[in-house]
Amino acid sequence: MLLKEEIRRLERNGERLNHFENSEYLKNVILKFLSPERVSGERVQLVPILATMLRLSPDETELLNRVASQDG
Repeated sequence: MLLKEEIRRLERNGERLNHFENSEYLKNVILKFLSPERVSGERVQLVPILATMLRLSPDETELLNRVASQDG
């Protein structure tokens, strides 16, 4: 019984770490998207990443694409 509890605790800790890493990655992608472009088309390249991580609808993704394309 003690072993099962320890396994569950370790799994929860792993899930928390994974969530933290994903949150940190998402934060960095959003900041990169909002920052002035250093490379042409950089924002457009970030749209699929944001769409996946934020589970955007096709309409929301298209809106983000339009915003990203305005920089070019």
